[in-house]
Amino acid sequence: GEIDAALALAKKENKLVLLDFWASWCKSCTAMDIRTFPDPRVQSALKDTLVAKGQLETTSDPAMAALQKEFKVPGLPFFVLLKPE
Repeated sequence: GEIDAALALAKKENKLVLLDFWASWCKSCTAMDIRTFPDPRVQSALKDTLVAKGQLETTSDPAMAALQKEFKVPGLPFFVLLKPE
């Protein structure tokens, strides 16, 4: 998915990856997308970082539950900064 593609590209380009876990029902996630990520200071800080979004609508979906378990996501929004190896 999007996360695997971002990790592969980041490894090729020697960049970090910021995983942004979110859900449509998460008001704080929406606020991050509207207020935080567009901020020029945030954009500048992330200039050498690829951002990949991981949508975690429900843990009843096995793929979403696996992502949540793999990255130990306690709640949303949740961010993980990775250096691909």
